[in-house]
Amino acid sequence: MNRLVLLVCLVLAACKSSPPKMTMTPDQVLGAMRDYADRGCECGTDKECFRAIRDEWEASRGDILFNAKLLKADDRATYDAERQRFGLCGDAAGLTVFDNV
Repeated sequence: MNRLVLLVCLVLAACKSSPPKMTMTPDQVLGAMRDYADRGCECGTDKECFRAIRDEWEASRGDILFNAKLLKADDRATYDAERQRFGLCGDAAGLTVFDNV
């Protein structure tokens, strides 16, 4: 009986799910966020210009946000800075940028 319990415990320990893996490289995640921020900030206070970029963001943000959660240290700080810049440029245009998926 003790061996059976031990075997069950070992099987359960081996079945532990593996950590999530990135589907984009860190450079791709940062490049995408930088692109959205650059293009969004170029719109200035033009609401319609920014709306088109925000619509693109909303269509692709799922992959970007998933991978952004897996970034480490400096890459995460860079991502956060670019994401904040994109959000601030949206504020200037009078539109909010959401991360909700």
